[in-house]
Amino acid sequence: GSLGLSLGKSAAINASVGVNDIRNSVAAHIDGAKVVSTGGDVTVSATASAQDINIVVGGAVAAGGGNAFGGSFAINMIGNTIDAHIKAVGANASDVSADGTVSVLAKDTASIATLAGNISASFGGTAGVGFAFAVNSIQDSVTATIDGSMVEAKSGDIVVDATFAKPDALPAGLDAQIAA
Repeated sequence: GSLGLSLGKSAAINASVGVNDIRNSVAAHIDGAKVVSTGGDVTVSATASAQDINIVVGGAVAAGGGNAFGGSFAINMIGNTIDAHIKAVGANASDVSADGTVSVLAKDTASIATLAGNISASFGGTAGVGFAFAVNSIQDSVTATIDGSMVEAKSGDIVVDATFAKPDALPAGLDAQIAA
């Protein structure tokens, strides 16, 4: 946060800036390999849950001669890659066998919570401007694949699932806003 305060002939300027940029790569894979489970399931799972909380507040106060400006900027970006796969490498196909289920799962629960605020005042003069600006961007890639491979689930299912889901661990109050 920031504060600009001027009491004399007055002029108060402030700026509060918060920038967060999260870039992660989460991968789980079987590449060109033979995997045999004689006692259960085979699960290939990649999970990410990036959480960005950004609070930027500011204020500017002036007196007598006036003037007071203020601004708050919050910029938040998440660009994660979440990948789970079973695939061949060149001519080497993966060969996966399980007595139970074979699962390839990728899950992302990225979230951004932002509070951008500003107060400006001018006592006895002209002006008193305040503004708040926030940009939030989540550009994640979530993939789950089986490609060029042999997969066998003897007594279960073959499950391939890529999910971008509502986060399950949010700050108080934010979960109700997302659900609305």
